[in-house]
Amino acid sequence: MNQTEERTRHPENDLREFEGLITQKLTGTRNELKYIRETLSKKNDSGTDNTSGNTKLLEDGADTSER
Repeated sequence: MNQTEERTRHPENDLREFEGLITQKLTGTRNELKYIRETLSKKNDSGTDNTSGNTKLLEDGADTSER
């Protein structure tokens, strides 16, 4: 900024509103980051979330094969 430019001071109520908006966005972003980290840490988890449908298909295929 050069010396001929004037600095504009925003009113206090605007600054509080900006602060609130920034705080909300930071909170949302932190929550999203936490969720992503938790999801990534479970990528090697051998839970049954993604396999329940596949198990039924495999069982059906085994039954057919036995017949």
